[in-house]
Amino acid sequence: MKKFIFITTIFFTFITQVSFSQKLITVQNGSSSTFYTTLDLAISNAGAGDTIYIPGGGHTISSPITKKLHLVGAGSNADSTYAVGITIINQITLYTGADGGSIEGIYIYGGFNFGSGTTESVNGYLVKRCNITNIVFNSSNGLSNSSNISIIECNIIGTPIIGQPTMILINNCKIAGHLYGLTNSVIQNNIFFSGNNFSGISCTFKNNIFLQLVGLGGTNCTYLHNINVVNGINVGSYGSGNIIESPENTFVNSGTEDYHLKATSLGKNAGTDGTDIGIYGGAFPWKEGSIPFNPHFQTVQIAPTTDSIGNLNVNIKVAAQDR
Repeated sequence: MKKFIFITTIFFTFITQVSFSQKLITVQNGSSSTFYTTLDLAISNAGAGDTIYIPGGGHTISSPITKKLHLVGAGSNADSTYAVGITIINQITLYTGADGGSIEGIYIYGGFNFGSGTTESVNGYLVKRCNITNIVFNSSNGLSNSSNISIIECNIIGTPIIGQPTMILINNCKIAGHLYGLTNSVIQNNIFFSGNNFSGISCTFKNNIFLQLVGLGGTNCTYLHNINVVNGINVGSYGSGNIIESPENTFVNSGTEDYHLKATSLGKNAGTDGTDIGIYGGAFPWKEGSIPFNPHFQTVQIAPTTDSIGNLNVNIKVAAQDR
């Protein structure tokens, strides 16, 4: 159950007023916290395994990340982060050493790059509840060295994947463009808003919804229990249990971006695991608002001036998150 924490009529000193205006970045190492004014400083001073909490607003990362860090923003959906604003980062590049890290609740508008295509690669990384313009797995001779990347509950609004990485998991995402070059990967419980000219090898597509009818793309790929994918065999790829259904008969109201399935949809409880096909089924059902796991500021009311002795009146409502 979600819990609410109310902080009302609390008086803060001048130093707290400064922290609100500067939106300090927090580096958490166990029970120890350190605060920085820029994201570059926070990353430079953080140790491997630290968590960096990044407030709403625009931030810049000047250099590739080369250590295991967990970046957590305030959220990537403007409708759900009114109190503090979404966290925006211009571009993120990960190099060797960033293995095992993660990023959650951030709008990445300038590109998300894994590796350099030569000796740099990233493995075992988690990307969750982010808005991303595109994801590039930089490659050498057409082959990326990065692998075991999980992309979960994200809104991918540009070209999703380029560079032939291996063992990529894409779960419960909204995907506007096409997937290029995946190998030995699993793509499940997503919504594709356009056709998908897939060119990967030995991948599994299951429980996805395509808004346009698609064929069996790729080489030696398997398509199971998707909506608007044909069945049969094509160039070694195989399809079974797929459904043809219009968006009007599938969604509660796609016009208002309500992508829950209608009770009468053929995709209801029709996934390979018995849950709904699409983003609300499977192991990682879409979380409304795409709020990250940490407590979320719902309202922040700060008095415009201090009182006669320098105290500042602040009212805050915070909601704990179930996941």
